[in-house]
Amino acid sequence: MAKFEQLNNSTDDTEIEKEPEIDQEQMESILESETGIDKPILERIRDNKFLRRVFYSLMLSVGLSFSNEAFSGDKLISAKHNRDGTEVAWDAKELRTIEKNKKFIASDEFIVPQDVINTFARVVDPGMPPGTEPGGGYFKSNFLDTPEKKEAFRKKLSDKGFSTDDIERISGYFEGDRIVFSDRVLAEEDFKDVLAHERLHKAISHLDSDDLKKINEPRDFLINDYKIKSEEWSSEADSIYVELLGNADAMNPQEREGRHEEYNTRKHKLIMSHNPILLDKNDDDSDIDLATVTSRPDEFYTYLMNGRLSPRIEPFIRSNYPDAFKIYNDLRNDIYSKIGIAVENGK
Repeated sequence: MAKFEQLNNSTDDTEIEKEPEIDQEQMESILESETGIDKPILERIRDNKFLRRVFYSLMLSVGLSFSNEAFSGDKLISAKHNRDGTEVAWDAKELRTIEKNKKFIASDEFIVPQDVINTFARVVDPGMPPGTEPGGGYFKSNFLDTPEKKEAFRKKLSDKGFSTDDIERISGYFEGDRIVFSDRVLAEEDFKDVLAHERLHKAISHLDSDDLKKINEPRDFLINDYKIKSEEWSSEADSIYVELLGNADAMNPQEREGRHEEYNTRKHKLIMSHNPILLDKNDDDSDIDLATVTSRPDEFYTYLMNGRLSPRIEPFIRSNYPDAFKIYNDLRNDIYSKIGIAVENGK
């Protein structure tokens, strides 16, 4: 039976499969070593669906531009696929969401079952931890770049029951400069934001060298400015912590709580005195989005476009790097206009 068919009209309200548990220690160890993201930030990932998807994306490899779909546009997967390749009927809400989202898929963007993305990811990175489920994204390069990888991928798909024609078609999706998502991503309410994110990755990769240099200049300045200043305040904050809470175990709860409040107040004033533009006014230096863009600068403009960075950044770039802002703004407006997302505040 072919793996790909027209999406059926089922309205079965089958319960959505629970997302697999991720081993916390394994997750923290790999993300810390591969991206430099600190453990306190990693602890926040477990409780947020979107952050877990960011984690899945990062897990593939630092070089892959994953974050966040069928055969071109009109052909969609008839059933949701589990990690083990078994099929589960979409529930009514998912079907409605798929119908709403599929109209945004371009002819060179593709949907594949989740099991295909998982198989691809494990061929590219055999050390990927169990339970990891990347959602797909923009593949700038061909990561099946050796005969051994290509053969391994094809064989695994064949073992899962995919036809020869399907295997040929799917393999072509991963040859580079393509956006490929799992079917599960298409069924998510925030699909348009995910699609815009990946389209911006692709658009930036197509810029000529002069425009790329222009758009990277403010990004690099802001990230370096943040890193330098954060090193300064982190060292000073450590000294304050030792001063106030170095012997916290010997304090009674009331005294310890009071010193924690004093520490947070002094740390806030310290950070605000450095005042990096990349940091929002709430001075949350443990923010996962901030940690991501400082460790993976290629995510800077995608996160900025999705409104996940400080609102001070765009005015700064517009005023100090007008050429870079025009390039970014033109790309954003073009992407948003095609999927019906309004650009706020007349930007």
